[in-house]
Amino acid sequence: MIAYKGVADGKDHIVVIKDLGEGKNVPIRIHSSCVTAETFHTSICDCEDQLNFALSVADEQQMGGVIWLNQEGMSNGLAAKLEQISYESRTGKYDPVTYHGEKFIDRREYNIAVEILKDLGISSVQLITNNPSKINEIQQLGIDVVSRIPCIINASSKQAISYLEERRRQGYLG
Repeated sequence: MIAYKGVADGKDHIVVIKDLGEGKNVPIRIHSSCVTAETFHTSICDCEDQLNFALSVADEQQMGGVIWLNQEGMSNGLAAKLEQISYESRTGKYDPVTYHGEKFIDRREYNIAVEILKDLGISSVQLITNNPSKINEIQQLGIDVVSRIPCIINASSKQAISYLEERRRQGYLG
């Protein structure tokens, strides 16, 4: 486990790595923080399951790991995320991108993740993700994404199923 301080954002980010091999074709998940799932085990989203899946891939392959970015609530902050969750609970509308009829802007950035990959000597990855835009952004920032490892999780609650269906409908899941 390695901690990195983001120069641009001043936040602490964490890397959990099994092994890097030669720095090529390393299975990596670039994962944004989700305290509601990872600490309080909410049933609304699948973030904790995705994190655990990525760690299991690293264990199985004896290589790779997770870059855990401190970007709560699509980098809108924990308060905004809790407001969104409260709205979803009241209305039954589980939408990761829109609430109160307004766009919940995805402010996540992956520059720090690419800086971390380069610092670790990783030039190409098997990206553990469902998000097609994340693949494009990582490639545009200079890391070769040789393949995608789908992070398919079987949702266990009605809320999570609705949430994932809406994410897929809006193009956040490949």
